[in-house]
Amino acid sequence: MLRIGFWNTHRKSLLDPITSWTRDHELNAVLLAESPHKSDTLAGELSNRLGCLWKAPRIPLRRFCVAFRDPVTSFEPESVDLSERAPVMVLSTDVETINVALVHFPSLLHRSEDDNTLMAAELSKRLEDQEQKTRHSRTMLVGDLNLNPFSKAVVSAAGLHATMSQRLLAKGGRKVDGAHRKMFYNPMWRFLGDGGESPPGTYFHRSSSPSALFWHAFDQVLLRASLVQRLIDVKIVTRVAAHDLSTQLGRPNKAKYSDHFPIVVRLSRPKLERVHVHFADS
Repeated sequence: MLRIGFWNTHRKSLLDPITSWTRDHELNAVLLAESPHKSDTLAGELSNRLGCLWKAPRIPLRRFCVAFRDPVTSFEPESVDLSERAPVMVLSTDVETINVALVHFPSLLHRSEDDNTLMAAELSKRLEDQEQKTRHSRTMLVGDLNLNPFSKAVVSAAGLHATMSQRLLAKGGRKVDGAHRKMFYNPMWRFLGDGGESPPGTYFHRSSSPSALFWHAFDQVLLRASLVQRLIDVKIVTRVAAHDLSTQLGRPNKAKYSDHFPIVVRLSRPKLERVHVHFADS
């Protein structure tokens, strides 16, 4: 099983809760945004605290902190945009490689959604280029999009083209104006609003705007069709060991921890006979 965790740590160290989060969920890859730590520092801390070897990418990332352990053997950037907000990485294990877009788009408190729409379109093109290069579509996107699952940049064929339904990915994509456009599955739709054990989003913002949503699912995981088959679950994490990451109102405790809840995605191991098949939607 492959377990990947992402957390925007709101410029805080949070080494104790990060260690507990990593231990509790048996993470194989820890991905942080807005972290004051460098990747090699985090890898060293996790190695010392958890008693197993953690590594960092050989090529450092300016906006992200990344650490990984077995079965991940390497996790290196392949394509980095000029803003360095959406590097395309290659995660390698002993049996496969996975293309991973690590994302932290600008906050809508300071930029417009149109800006993020342009970034999403550019990222979509780089991901398709990466899939052509690697000759497979074992591709996922994870991070803080500062966009909701229903945002135009996320659902549009000109953007990330992510849908709420796994069944719509049966053919890997659809035709739009005569052109075949690949799609992602977005499991984060099910976290919007009340009705489950999870909070109604990963980020809370009180606004006086007439159209305030309050809760947002900015932290997302998107999967191509071949990885959807291996999806076990996605979780929003609100407590790790003795650390309650939420306030009494159930919102992210940004004073003590972060203004975002972390998320965890779990994927099953691939079937060995399928790993080395090189088709567009393998």
